[in-house]
Amino acid sequence: MMKRFIFFLCLSPFNLITTFHLPSPISTSTSLSSRRPPRKNGAGIQRKGDERKQKIGSKFNVLNDILKESAILSTLNSTAIVGDMSSSEYINSRVASIIETLNPQLISLPPPTRLSVPSDTLSISELRLSVFSTSLISIRSQFLQKSSLIISSRSALGAIRIIALGNGGIKVNEGEFLTGSLELSFHEFEGCKIETGRDAYLTEFCVFKSSRCNGIGGKLLKSVDIYCSKKNIERVYLHVEKNNTDALSVYKKAGYEVLKEHDNFSEFSNKLGLGEGRHYLMRKGRQVEGNMGFII
Repeated sequence: MMKRFIFFLCLSPFNLITTFHLPSPISTSTSLSSRRPPRKNGAGIQRKGDERKQKIGSKFNVLNDILKESAILSTLNSTAIVGDMSSSEYINSRVASIIETLNPQLISLPPPTRLSVPSDTLSISELRLSVFSTSLISIRSQFLQKSSLIISSRSALGAIRIIALGNGGIKVNEGEFLTGSLELSFHEFEGCKIETGRDAYLTEFCVFKSSRCNGIGGKLLKSVDIYCSKKNIERVYLHVEKNNTDALSVYKKAGYEVLKEHDNFSEFSNKLGLGEGRHYLMRKGRQVEGNMGFII
């Protein structure tokens, strides 16, 4: 039985251990008044706890069934077809679905993207240095240390990062290279009039130079759509320099629109130090009739 279980892990590139260490994003922009008051009924709490235990037990039973299926599939080639998927893809999708249901904070994203984990921080800092701060390469170690601290501190505020992996780029693990990254934060809106508690701010969007023009940027933005849809995020905002026509084109193609001047938007831009007139504020929201939005 142990041999079969080990084969299952080899067959499926989906990393269970890594998945359980994904950061849990917390939207700090939700006001205290909107939070649900604590339950006072002890019996009600007990019932909820019992129901959750039953659900979790049920899910683990299904997961056990998948392990049994994987033992059967182990007699097949890893590219054997199960429905419209290879055997390894089939197991990946089943396990990802179960894990995500067990813990809704865990969001699986389509390859080559995934949510970052703490061990990715230094590689992300290396990518930021190569894209945003090439003039600081002479003081590389100082930059990487400061950048890593900033990333960690923003993660503590609830920000999450989506990364893309591929050939070339910054080495993350053996045979795994970082080709792109972006951040979604939720605390930027605190104190601003546009705050709703269901908004995200996209920033630090960067793609390794040799990996550009091959769809990495589009895949990262598609993963933003998937993440926001699963987390019930209503709108995503971002800033882009007005003279950066390439970036503007990428964002517009992904469904983001330039917002017209408005006091509420100006307040938000000024808070971030981007209200000097050199940037557009762009936004993308859930799909409504006649408009582009989060299309999964």
